[in-house]
Amino acid sequence: MKDLHKIVKSNKEVVDEEQLLEFVKHNLSIEAHKKVEDNIADDPFLMDAVEGLNEVSNKEQINQSIVELNQHLSKLVQNKSKRKQKRRLPANKWATLAVVVVLFLSVITYFMIHLQGGK
Repeated sequence: MKDLHKIVKSNKEVVDEEQLLEFVKHNLSIEAHKKVEDNIADDPFLMDAVEGLNEVSNKEQINQSIVELNQHLSKLVQNKSKRKQKRRLPANKWATLAVVVVLFLSVITYFMIHLQGGK
């Protein structure tokens, strides 16, 4: 939860978040603007990030939007992992039921064989 202000969460960040936000707000020098454009051209993920940031109408609320999106994403990931854990239980119950049924049939077969052999 401490990284909620991050836009790009990769280990090899060529463009940091501040530069990206300044690029979208058009507050960079010409040299820095060119550097960011070159990095965007090389990285499709970064290009998508810039396109998404350009969709925000109020550029001053971008930071708040990033925090909200990351919180929502964290909740979705947690809910998905909880659902996966819940799905495992029925599979284990079915496996247990199958083992019990096989054992029950084995015991019945054993007694049937011994009852016929005793006659």
